[in-house]
Amino acid sequence: FNKLRGNVFIDFDNNNVALKNLYLSYLDNHLNFNGLYDISNNTITLELESQTVSKDYVMKFWPKSFAPRLNKWLTNQTNNLAISDAILNIELNTLTKKLNYLNLAFDFDKANITFSKKLAPLTNGNGNFLLENNLLKINLTKGSLKNIQIDSLTAIIEDALVKKPHNIIIDIKAKSDIANISEYLLKTNLGNLNLQGPATSYISLNAPIKPGTKLKDVIFDAKVNIDHFNFKYLMNDSK
Repeated sequence: FNKLRGNVFIDFDNNNVALKNLYLSYLDNHLNFNGLYDISNNTITLELESQTVSKDYVMKFWPKSFAPRLNKWLTNQTNNLAISDAILNIELNTLTKKLNYLNLAFDFDKANITFSKKLAPLTNGNGNFLLENNLLKINLTKGSLKNIQIDSLTAIIEDALVKKPHNIIIDIKAKSDIANISEYLLKTNLGNLNLQGPATSYISLNAPIKPGTKLKDVIFDAKVNIDHFNFKYLMNDSK
């Protein structure tokens, strides 16, 4: 560490040990800690704040046993993830190792996120991340999916830390040519139908998170506002 300072207080009357205003600095990463160990209740409460911290630095100290799937996703599926205004609050029972409370929130900037090997990644994504107990929520305020400009995106996973099948709910507002949106999200072969024009799309998806998910497994709803378009249909000659 470049810098390390803080205060430790022991309260014998209330059977607790407090860690206050612990400041850690390493390269461009700056962290502030406050902690309390309640001996009588066997609980540890930790509060962490950081204005700037890199994803690689976070993953370096992430316990391997804690939320391993989230760990794997952040490690493998995100690049250039600049984290700011990060807050972490944890309450842990030291006897049962049970997590009584968890709140993790941060803003991110210029993130590249890969959702699937078959689809182009999200690039230059700005937004915020929230994990509160088992609820995972990602809000995107800017980003691009190939030729599609994302105005807003919200992704929600309930029971994200529970070991069971999950569904992800995604709401998207995007702007692009309608043909690009159809190709990327619907995987539709338009054949002889050629529909083009600038459009604003409002899309909702409810999909299972599992390998081999197919389009038939996805609950899909879409509303498309087309500003102006060109329509072309080639009719086959019939005899």
